[in-house]
Amino acid sequence: MKREIRESWIKALRSGEYAKGKGAMRQDSLHGKKYCCLGVLCEILPEVTWNGKLYAYKGGVIETQYLPPGVKALVGMSTSQEIRLAEKNDAANDFETVIADIKRNL
Repeated sequence: MKREIRESWIKALRSGEYAKGKGAMRQDSLHGKKYCCLGVLCEILPEVTWNGKLYAYKGGVIETQYLPPGVKALVGMSTSQEIRLAEKNDAANDFETVIADIKRNL
């Protein structure tokens, strides 16, 4: 993964600005927004926008659980890394387990 993106992502995960969610990259409700670690990554990338339901990357639509190939290529992440991070995110109550994995493996 590109170092500057990794460091910005870790900083965002620790910022307290993004409430931890599970099962989808972003969930909007009357009680606020919740994010998977992958959703936080999308939030910090200027090439990615939220269209009210899904993230969009350069005209393509991002699934609610996983990143499209364009975003993975942009940040330098493999599909297996992405799936591992999503699983760790959904199994944890905070982002610290994910941050440790990002530091160790990306």
